[in-house]
Amino acid sequence: MGRIALRPYNPVMATPRKPVVATPMKTGIPGIEVSVSKEAVLVRSDLPLRVLSSAVAGGGRTEVRWIVNRHVPKGYQGADPVADLTDFAGRQGIHEPFAGLMTAALMERAQCVSLRPDS
Repeated sequence: MGRIALRPYNPVMATPRKPVVATPMKTGIPGIEVSVSKEAVLVRSDLPLRVLSSAVAGGGRTEVRWIVNRHVPKGYQGADPVADLTDFAGRQGIHEPFAGLMTAALMERAQCVSLRPDS
């Protein structure tokens, strides 16, 4: 069986010290905004959303206006993922409860899709 080599956690790479520059996406859902950057996908709602999630930060059954899906390096081994997400969210101006996830997937390839029933 092969071995997987994990790179050491690099806090500079995982958490830039400035807000990210994100591209807004149209959702087709009134009151919901999505923005995408290399660092994260941010979802903001005008009204609180009832969510049930396995998010690292703010997971479980809760109400939030923000969902943060943060890109981290493959093999991320942060000592405190909740603190990492909270720090990142704060730099984005998010100072309220949020659901925060982490992924090594490329965020800039994220897309927004809205399904509508046939008429």
